[in-house]
This record gives sequence, C-alpha cells and structure tokens, in this order.
Amino acid sequence: MKETITTMDNAGAKASVTLMVAAPGFGKTAELQKAIADWNLESARATAIIQCDACDTVESIIIKIDEQWKPASDSGIGSRALFLDNTHHLEISVESQLLRRLIHAMKPTDYLWVASRRMPDLPLLQWQNSHQIRLIQEAELVSNTEGCWPLVYGMRKNNWHQAALHSQINQYLQQEFMLALSDEEIRFLSQLAWFEELTPALWKRLNISAVSLFDVWQKYRFIYPAGADSETFVWVDEVRIFILQYYPLNPAGKKSLLVNASDYWLRNGCFQLLIDTLYDDSEAYLHDNGIIIPLVIALIFTRRFHQARFVLEQISVTQKDIFITDDTILVLTRILALFSADENDPVYHEDVPEVVTSDNDVIHSLSMLLSIYQDFYHGCLDEAARQARDALSYMNEHQQFYLTSLTEMLLIACDKYRGYTLQASQQLELAYHNKKQEPHDPAWQNYAAGIVVLSYEKNDIGRARELCEKVIPHVNQACSTEVIVHFYIYYSRLLTLSGEHEKSFEYLVRLQRFLSLGHYPRYQGKLVVERMRQSVMKDDQKSMRYLHEKFDLACVESVKVNEMRLDVRDYLSQAKAMQLVYDQQCDAAIALLVPLRDILLKHDYQVRALVAEAQIIVAYAHKGEAGLAAEKLIEAVIFYGWSLFNRTLFDEVPGITPVLMSLIQEGRLRPDKHYLGRYQDILTAQDNTESPCMSEKLQLLTLKEREVLFALTNGQSNQDIANRLGIAATTIKWHLKNIYRKLEVENRAAAIAMVYQNKQGLV
Repeated sequence: MKETITTMDNAGAKASVTLMVAAPGFGKTAELQKAIADWNLESARATAIIQCDACDTVESIIIKIDEQWKPASDSGIGSRALFLDNTHHLEISVESQLLRRLIHAMKPTDYLWVASRRMPDLPLLQWQNSHQIRLIQEAELVSNTEGCWPLVYGMRKNNWHQAALHSQINQYLQQEFMLALSDEEIRFLSQLAWFEELTPALWKRLNISAVSLFDVWQKYRFIYPAGADSETFVWVDEVRIFILQYYPLNPAGKKSLLVNASDYWLRNGCFQLLIDTLYDDSEAYLHDNGIIIPLVIALIFTRRFHQARFVLEQISVTQKDIFITDDTILVLTRILALFSADENDPVYHEDVPEVVTSDNDVIHSLSMLLSIYQDFYHGCLDEAARQARDALSYMNEHQQFYLTSLTEMLLIACDKYRGYTLQASQQLELAYHNKKQEPHDPAWQNYAAGIVVLSYEKNDIGRARELCEKVIPHVNQACSTEVIVHFYIYYSRLLTLSGEHEKSFEYLVRLQRFLSLGHYPRYQGKLVVERMRQSVMKDDQKSMRYLHEKFDLACVESVKVNEMRLDVRDYLSQAKAMQLVYDQQCDAAIALLVPLRDILLKHDYQVRALVAEAQIIVAYAHKGEAGLAAEKLIEAVIFYGWSLFNRTLFDEVPGITPVLMSLIQEGRLRPDKHYLGRYQDILTAQDNTESPCMSEKLQLLTLKEREVLFALTNGQSNQDIANRLGIAATTIKWHLKNIYRKLEVENRAAAIAMVYQNKQGLV
C-alpha cells in the first residue's frame, strides 16, 4: 500500500482511488490502517478517517470529512486523503451518491481509500482517464497472507490454540455471514460447498442457478476468482467446511449434483477432483451408474489399479441393481488390463466389441480409444489412424474434451511414426494453439508433451526446456502416463545438455520408480533405451550390466522376441544393440537390428526403422567398415528423407553424427541451408574463429594418446587397440580418460566428432 501512495504522490498527475472489496475476515480494515500509517509519515498532509454507519447520509458524512480536513485547510496544506471504512453499512443508493460526489470533487493530489464488503454501484470506467483507480479484492488480500484466509492467518500468528480458533471462526461466521442469509440462500450455498473449486463450464453443467458465478461472487464474496486472469473460483476453506458441517445437503440433492459434476470432470480430465469428491464419500452414491462409471475411469487413468479392480468386482456382483451392461463392464475391464495386466493374463487377450451399444457416450468413446490403442501398440498404424479420425468426429460431437486430446495425439503419433512429419507437426501446433495454455489442464498437457518432443527434434532447445519447466511442477497423479514419460525423458536430456548430469539422472530414476507401479512395457522400453544411451555416453559399464539384467535384455536375442509387442521389441532391441556395439560385438548387433528394421518398415514405422538403420550403420563404422557405413547412410538419407534426421535421432544414435558430418564435408551429402542452420551446432564443423582453439586442444595429446584416438576413429575396441599397441586394456581406459579431459568432452562419440571436424588437428 505504501508503494502505491508514494508513487501517486510523486506523479501528482491524477487523483488516486483505491477500492478494497472483500468478504468479512479478509483484513480490509487492517490494510486501511496500514495505508493511514503510511500516509501520516509526512506531517504536511490532511487526513480524514470515517467509519460508516447505517444511519449515515451523504450530507452527514461530508460534514464529518470537512470537520477533519478543516485544520489542515486553514494551514494551507493541499495534499489530502480520505479513508472510508465499512461503506457496506450504508444504503446502496447512499454509498453510490457519496462516492460519486467525492470522486468528482477530488483534486489531482487527493487520495481516496474505500473498504467495503460489496462492490459500489458505480460506472468506474468514466473516471479511468482522470483518476488512477485501483481495485483490491480477495485473491490479492489472500496472497499477502501466504494463501491463508487473513482472519485465520492473524489468529495463528497470535498463537491461538486450534480448538479455540475453530470455535471462534464458527461464531464469527454465524454472526457476520449466516444470520443475514435466508433459508433459500443457505440451501444454495450448501450445494456450492460440495465443490472446492468451480469454473463457469462446471457451473453451467451443475445447473444450480441461472445467475453467473460472477454474480455469486459479488453477492457472497467467500467464493472468489483464484487470480486476476483465472476462470477458476475457489472457496475460503474454513467457510466451506463450516457450511458442510452445519448445513448439510440432503442425499437426493447431493446425488444429483455429483452425477452432473462427475460427467463434467470426466469430460475434461479432472480425475483428481472427481476422486477426491466421490471416493471417500458414503457408498450409497456409488450405486448410481452416473457416478460409479466416471469413478472407475478416473481410478484407471490415475493409475489406481487395485482400487479400480476392486470397484469393478463389486459392480460385477450388483450390476443388475445399478443397470450397468456387460459390454460396459467389458470395456472398463479391458481399459484396466491395457495398463495393468500382464500379457500372460487371460483378460489381456479377450476380444472387445468394436462398437458398444450404450447410452453413455463416455463408454462408446472409450471403446473406440481402446481399439485405437491396440492397433497402435501392435504396429497397425494405418488402421489406428483411420479409427482415430472417426473417433475424433464422435468425441468432438459429444464434447469428450480429454479423450479427444488423447485421440488426437494418437493420430499425430501415427502420422509421425509413418514419416509424415510435416503433417504431424502442423496438426500438433494447430491443436496446441487452439487450446488455452493452462499447465494444470490434463488435455493441454497432452498437447504440450507433443510440442516438447517436436521442439527438441527441431533443435529448439529453449522452447522445449521452457515448456518442461512450465508443466513439470503440475505433473501429478492425475496426469496421463504419456505426459509424465515424455516430460521426464526429454527434461532429462535437456538437463544433460546443460551439464546438470545428477539432476538428469534423478529424473530417470524417478520415472523408473513411477513405471514400476504399473504394467507399462512400452514406456519402460523407452526408459531403458534412454538410460542405456546415457550409460554408454558416460562409459558406465556397471549401469549397462544393471539394465541388461534388470530388464532381461537377453530376451531380444532369443525366440521370445517374436512373441513381443512390436514397440516393446523395438525399444529393448535398441538398448541391447547399444550395449553390443559398445562391447565391440558389432556383428551380433547387426544380426539383431536387421530383422527389427525390416519388421518396422513392414508396419510402416519409418521413424523407428531409421533408428534401427542408424544403429546398423554405426555398427559397421565400429567394425572398421567405414566405406560400407557411408554407403548405407547415403541410402538411408535418400530413402527416409532429411526430415527424419533430427536431434532425437542424433541423441538416440550418437555414433551416426561423425559419419554424417564426414559425408557432408566431403560433399557426398548436401542438405539444404535451412537444415544445416537448424542443426549446425551438431553437424557442421566449427567456424574459423573456433577451429584454432579446437586444434590446440588436439595438440595437447601425447603421441600415445593420438595413436589411441586414431584407432578409436577407425572403430577399434579397447582390447583391439591394446593388442595393437602392446599395452594392457586398463591402460587404454586410462588414456581415454586423459583424452576426454584434454578435449573437454564426455565420451568417445564426441571425441571422434572432434577429429572429423578438425582433420588437420592431429597432423
């Protein structure tokens, strides 16, 4: 408050009007007292402080003001301030006339402060150009007390015992709030109190009243906007709890509210709110299919698999009493099995009807989504994309916003994996920008996860990191598994790029723990690949062995591989191949990857097939067959196109970078300027201002270290180099550590890349 007054006093161009409007207990009078104290810090100022009463009139208040200002006016003091408290005690017409008259009479150096429980009935915009008008309401007052109701905050600071505090608050609310309400208004508030937060869309769905949420706020004030730009209205917790305790809603009214709210929360993906409101409540409401079905779906999507399975078992026993069809139970069971059942579980292989005859459009949407997921996971991308387009039309028509976002992201993923990168990125950007950017919104998080991946692939590291750091604080139990996996993996990569290795590793470990709570073979495969990649970069053989044993990577070299889901086989095979190439078992890696690449191409997984292809090329390069590796890379560029050679590929197959750089420098591959500009920090040689510095680093190497590095660029293993130089393999490791330290790199791929960039550096 002090800063506002000081600023206006210095400016002096406009009269200042500050309105504080809030419910009882928000500390309006205390803020007014602070403003008075700040104003009176300077003696040459006139001050009038008025406590308004119901019996006051405009003229009586004006007289009081003149009496308090008169001594200062007689002394020639020109700067005046008026502080009006409790103007809500006045009649509305009296308050309006008074404020209108005062504002009109203000001089440029005057200040007016008003504290009230209601918004004055004034067209404030008409004075916006001539006066500086500031409005302080509940959200700002609460922010000054650490998010706590100011009344409670003050009592706690004065060491009130919790029981005494609770008793005093109840008495205060009864006297200051509830006594002024009619029975009808109390019933109305008892309905609102069932919801910790409300949005205009939920309010409309509840159909409690024809008035708007804004009007509810203006009348009762204890439910207010969470922020200046927020559409979410929140309660003062103590008031809400008081109403629920002393004015409970009857069961019939409560049931109707919960059915409407459950439908809204389910459509918008607000699963946590749904569970918090329903799950701990009495079982009587769980016998209504309008409540039990949304609850089961919310439990599944928030990975509470045991609770969901328990509720489904109870439904199976009493389904006739609650009118739930066999098809509905089957769809719910299969959705649960998709995320929680082992592939050996019989329920995993049950057939699901393509179309579920149900009046519940959520069940119909889920059955379509389930079919899309199954086709997507088993590599039928064309069929998955076709079904996704049909499902999107139905879901949009029935306003299934959250399921729409999941389905649209599946369609984008189908296009991306099939190599239609331009269409996928355009559709993703359009969907992302059409959605209001709210980090806590599960539907927006789905699109944001896609944008992080897209930005990273395009080497837009800044945008990717900004989005990660915007969303990750809101990642919680209610987020989709896809969102959590993508944000954690890509944020881990971004942290590695900025040198924050410990924090990067922490996010991967956190993700591993999270995935261990359910059955996620696809996502677990992604995690294993990422951890293996980082282990190879760090020469961390212990972690490689751990991953190999923990996730049974040997299975991809056995007959079991043909029984695996395609996406699981892909990720685990890639992880195993990295380890084989690192151990210089290049022929084994090629033998593993060639059939994988072929089957990925058969199913049109262009992006994943290129990763396998790149691993094969790297394996040939490590074998010392540089010419063959180069030819295969040229063929790959022609077949897959430059658009698939992006940052993600360079990360997942780091050994491909020096081979590609060499071909570009030799002129055998000629990407366009736009491509080179996007990936110049990865692909192109350092410019002339940096080359001498890098050459100097290379010159720091001893003769023996240069021999080791030359052998390394030819794809020789540590043991091969040791045999050729006649020294122990452990000595080679020691030489490599010295090489990495002197070149200021972290792994062999980066060292090899430096050699390719500075071909004269080792002469």
